[in-house]
Amino acid sequence: MDPEVVEAELRRALESAEAEYRTAQEEAERLLALAQEAGAASDAYKAHQAAAEVRKAAGEKYRKALEDFTAFVTSQYPPGDF
Repeated sequence: MDPEVVEAELRRALESAEAEYRTAQEEAERLLALAQEAGAASDAYKAHQAAAEVRKAAGEKYRKALEDFTAFVTSQYPPGDF
């Protein structure tokens, strides 16, 4: 596969994962503020816990995309997905 195409696809994946992570981070922070106001027994607290799990998964996806992009840019070998 053409290296420029691979780089473009990896860059798109990285940008998408970053946006997903930032959105999840903002939602988790918003729900944390609500949970702190409502207390540990509230639905807001449970929602914050769920949002924190989504944020964690999004962070892992972002980290993987960043690793794939960095590895390709430095070595010119595409990750196993290509």
